[in-house]
Amino acid sequence: MAPLTIFEATRLSSKILSIGLIVNSLEYFFLIFKKQTLESFPWRILKRKSFSYLPLGSDTTLKALVAFNFMFAILLFNISSPIILGFLFLIQWLFVVRFGGTFNGGSDSLQLLLLFCLFLHFCFDTNSFISIASILYLAVQVLLSYLIAGLKKFKSKDWLTGKALQKLAFNRSFSLPSFITNLFQNRLISTITGYLVLVFELSFVAILIPKLTGIYFLLGFLFHLINFFIFGLNRFFFAWMATYPILLFFVQFMQAKYF
Repeated sequence: MAPLTIFEATRLSSKILSIGLIVNSLEYFFLIFKKQTLESFPWRILKRKSFSYLPLGSDTTLKALVAFNFMFAILLFNISSPIILGFLFLIQWLFVVRFGGTFNGGSDSLQLLLLFCLFLHFCFDTNSFISIASILYLAVQVLLSYLIAGLKKFKSKDWLTGKALQKLAFNRSFSLPSFITNLFQNRLISTITGYLVLVFELSFVAILIPKLTGIYFLLGFLFHLINFFIFGLNRFFFAWMATYPILLFFVQFMQAKYF
């Protein structure tokens, strides 16, 4: 496999990120239309003194933010510009302020980090220290995201006994198909599945080993795809997939130096 250039990696990441942001925008529009977003996140309660001057409480303002997010995300698919990335970062930050934190946890945090690192990368010459360092930093954070998630699960008795997946399966927020809930009713199946997830996340750093690189990229893709279809975690799928081209560049960079 030919090594991926940093230009190819960042452009491909930008395109996947843009798709994820477009999907996010459509999701926001749906929630606004269903009158769920503002009722669940009242600005009068969530606003902080330092941000009280921001007019983020109205339905109109939120619609405008989502519309701008949608528009700039479409532009990002074709143009990796620091201006577009900067505006998208600002819009995501305003969403964080509006909702009193990330709307969807880790996936939104990763999108913010990816936007910031791509913004820095495209602000400087491709081969400059800051440009390369921002991309390598992002890749390390992605590796750590799997390791930290695995360590948290390892410390959880629910994950070690199979209860964690059973709780997720019967969580009404996910509305899982009956065959999935029936499957995880079996403690042995839920325990084995939990350990497989645990081993995958804790060992993901092995992606740096040349013979295992393709295997772990495939496992990562399947892991997030399954979570997408079973639990509806579409934001996690697009957020992590958007980092994979950059992660591949990092892996090839490290292998060229140390393997």
